[in-house]
Amino acid sequence: MGKVEERKQEALWHFIEARLEEVLEKAGLPLEALPALEAGYLAALEDFAPGILGVFAKEVAGV
Repeated sequence: MGKVEERKQEALWHFIEARLEEVLEKAGLPLEALPALEAGYLAALEDFAPGILGVFAKEVAGV
């Protein structure tokens, strides 16, 4: 994986983390619950929308 691709994935993950943190805040859950929420989110993506990460990556890259 090239440096550009790594940076895109890192930007994508920061975007996802920020959204998940908003979910925790709105649900009144502690930030310590973030790893569990992340794991569930990633598992759902893998099971139900394996191509969605590519869509997010394109959105983050502005493509």
